[in-house]
Amino acid sequence: MIGTVAKLLGLDSLIVYVIIAVLAGGGIWAWSAHRYHAGYNAGSAHERIAWQEQREKDLAQQAADKRAAQAEIDRLEAELQLEAQQRKDDQADADLQKAQAASPTKKNICLPREVGRAMNRQGR
Repeated sequence: MIGTVAKLLGLDSLIVYVIIAVLAGGGIWAWSAHRYHAGYNAGSAHERIAWQEQREKDLAQQAADKRAAQAEIDRLEAELQLEAQQRKDDQADADLQKAQAASPTKKNICLPREVGRAMNRQGR
């Protein structure tokens, strides 16, 4: 086929045959390289999208875990504060009972200053 094209063009040399063969082979190679890179780019884009979706899911899961852990920390802190306040209340009640027992008339109770201030804070 190359020979026929060369004779029609009036080019009857071995160099012409080689040049035409190289151009034909280069065109085929360039076309296959183009198709390969197009497929590679499409696959790369698909994988990037899948990776981004998985990353968003992982980040959402981490955020949910973090919120759950913070809620547990807040709950434990509230319990600790409630227990501390109950201990203070119990101590103030014990001090009041002690002051009442120490009072001879049971009507006029002389409370220590700390006990009186603690009771004022509690609203008693």
